Parts: sequence; structure tokens; C-alpha cells
Amino acid sequence: MKLSKRLMAIARMVQKHSNHGELADIGSDHGYLPVWLVLNGVISSAIACEIADGPIQALKKTIQLSHTEDKISVKKGDGLQPIIGSQLDMITICGMGGNLICQILDRDLSKLAVSTLVLAPNVNEGMVREWLMQHGWQIVDETAVEDMHHYYEIIVAKPGCMALNAKEIYMGPVLLKEKPDVIFKKWKWQIGILENILKTLNESNEKHKMIHLQYQWLKEEL
Repeated sequence: MKLSKRLMAIARMVQKHSNHGELADIGSDHGYLPVWLVLNGVISSAIACEIADGPIQALKKTIQLSHTEDKISVKKGDGLQPIIGSQLDMITICGMGGNLICQILDRDLSKLAVSTLVLAPNVNEGMVREWLMQHGWQIVDETAVEDMHHYYEIIVAKPGCMALNAKEIYMGPVLLKEKPDVIFKKWKWQIGILENILKTLNESNEKHKMIHLQYQWLKEEL
């Protein structure tokens, strides 16, 4: 099974931090990620969760075609709600906005008794980092990937305390330290976006001040 660049980057991060236990993939879509992880021996088993009937049927088809029915169970429900009584090692939540990821985590805090969270928001990554900091999670790894002209950041967190400053929340503490090549491309792209926004705002506007600060942070790293 061939994964997209985005899903492969997520799979590699799971592989890097896996204890070979059970994984729950929230918003699993077609189920390509848990199937690949099971077929490649990265995890022992998986729970693939989706909220709607269409994705549930797509999930079941992928699992049947890959002959992984004995290792992957399909659950229908919102976020983490369908996970009951499982001994999970990891949770992955990918392909949705940072605000929705935070809402999913907030709704079921009691189900976060896992060793690792792998989160891949497609926007608002800073919201996810701030949530993790406020809820007793420590970011231990990050990476970025370009796929189909879009940039994605992947955040790995484990239980623990951390203190991030505003720049680290916005840009990522590990990304700032390790600076993978692709993140420079994203930061340059972000600068262009922020420049256009700044042109439309009055300098006395509070939003202008915050965006200008973010713009300065990005320029400092290039």
C-alpha cells in the first residue's frame, strides 16, 4: 500500500515513537494509515474511528481488501467517544483543523491515558501546541511535509510538563530547533500571506500588531 507524502510522514513519526501497542486513529477516512501501520508491524492493532456512514463503508472496504480484519476494528462516533475499554498506546488525529483537534481532546480527557499523541492539524497548529502545554503534555518531536502544494506540520506529544513562549507556540519548539528543509519553504510561504494581510489592516489594529509580530518571528528564522 502506497501512502501520500503526508500520511507517510505521519506513519514514520508513529513508527519512530511506537511501543508496538494498539493505536486509535480518529477521523481515519479510508483507513490507509492504520492499515499501513499494521501491515508493516509498527503497531499490534488499531481502532479506526469515523463519524459518518460514507467513511465507515470506505474504512471497511480498505480493511477487507488488506485482510486486516483481525487487527483493525471500525468504530462509528464523534472523536474519541466510540473508544470504550481499550488499552491504547497511541492516538493519531490528522487531517482536520487545530481547533477541532482541541475540541476532540477536550471532550474526552479521561480517554487520553496513552503514551503518545500524534497530531497533524492542517491549520492552527499553534492552538494544538497551546492546548498540549495547558493539559500536561510535552512536545517531544515535530516534523513538516509538503504534499500537493500544501504544508503540514506533525506534532508528537507525551505526558509531561513544558513551558513554551509565544514564538514556540506559533512556529513549533522542535521545528525551530531542528529546522527541516521543508519548514523554510512553509515559513517563506507564510511570510507572503502575512504581508498581504498586513496591507489590509490599520497599524493601530490589535490584529495588525499580532500578525506583525508573527511576521517578525518568521523573518528572524530565514
